Amino acid sequence: MMWSSGDLISLLKQSNESTRPASGSISLFSIDSSLKIGIGVDHDGSVVLILPAQPETLGFVTRYATFDPLTAVYWQEQESTLSDISILKCKVDLIDEIVIRSFSAIISGIIDIQNRFGEVGNVLWTLKSLFESGFAPIFSQDELVGLIGELLVLDSSSDPIELFEYWHADPKAKFDFSSSKSRIEVKTTTSQSRHHYISSSQFYKNPEMNLYFVSVKLDIVQVGWNFRDVYASLLSKLTLDQQRLLTKVVMETLSVPPLSVEGLNFDQKSSISSIEIFDGAVIPFPELSARVLSATCLISLEGLTHKTSHIDQIPFK
Repeated sequence: MMWSSGDLISLLKQSNESTRPASGSISLFSIDSSLKIGIGVDHDGSVVLILPAQPETLGFVTRYATFDPLTAVYWQEQESTLSDISILKCKVDLIDEIVIRSFSAIISGIIDIQNRFGEVGNVLWTLKSLFESGFAPIFSQDELVGLIGELLVLDSSSDPIELFEYWHADPKAKFDFSSSKSRIEVKTTTSQSRHHYISSSQFYKNPEMNLYFVSVKLDIVQVGWNFRDVYASLLSKLTLDQQRLLTKVVMETLSVPPLSVEGLNFDQKSSISSIEIFDGAVIPFPELSARVLSATCLISLEGLTHKTSHIDQIPFK
C-alpha cells in the first residue's frame, strides 16, 4: 500500500452506514499489518488512522480529532484485537470533495513521516491547530513564499549539509541563517520587482558582524516545481537528523505535513538564478529618530550593487 492521497481518497469514499462497526470496534478499509498502519471508520463514522504506538507522546482531544498514543482496539472484520497501536480519530465530512482531498493529503503526509522517521507523535501535536480548524490549511501565501525562498537558497548551495547547520530551528527567529560571524535574512517575492519589506530590528550595529540580505524572485508558472518538490530535493541532500529538523520547522511554520502542501508552482531554474545577495551596508534603510523604536519599510533593491555572488561565499566561520 503506497498511502498516496489518491489512494486514501478512494478508500474513504467506501465509507457509508453499512461499513460502520459495532460500538467499541473499528472497520478497516486497508491495513499494512507489518507496519501497523491502516485506515477505516469506527461506530460513529469517524475516520480512524491506525499507527504504531507512540509511547513518548501524550494524547489530546480537539474539536475534530482525538489522539490516543498507546491503545488496543477490536478489528471487526478479523474478529481480533490490534494491540500496541496509536489511533487518530477524525470527524470528517466525507460528502465534501474539497474536505476529502485536503484531509487525504494530510493523512498521506502523516503516514509518510511515520514511515520516514519511525515516529509521528510529536508531529501530530504540531497539527493540533489544523485539527481544531477542520483540516483546512491556515498558513498564508506569504508564509509559503517565504519558506520556499529559504529552501531554494539551501537547495542551491554546493554544500546544503554545511549551510543547514546555520539555518534557524525556530521559524520566529530574527534571521534565517546565523553564525558567530554572519547574519542572513532571505527575502522572497513573487513580483518581478525586487521590492522587499525589511525591519529595523534586522539591522545590526555590530562592526564585527556580517549582515546580508538574500533576495529571491519566485517565477510563478502554470506548471513547474512546487513546495513539495523543493522540500523533497533538499531532504534528499541532508543527514537524517537534519531531515527531522527540516520537517519540524516546515510543520511549525505551515501547520501541515510537508507533502500535503499544494499550489504555487514556480520555475525552479529561473527562480534560483534570480537569487542575489546584498551586503547590509548598501540597503537604503532610513535613519529612525530617537522616539521611533522600530519600523518596517518596503525597500527596492533594484539596481543596488550586490557584492556576494553566491551563498557559498558568505563567511560563516
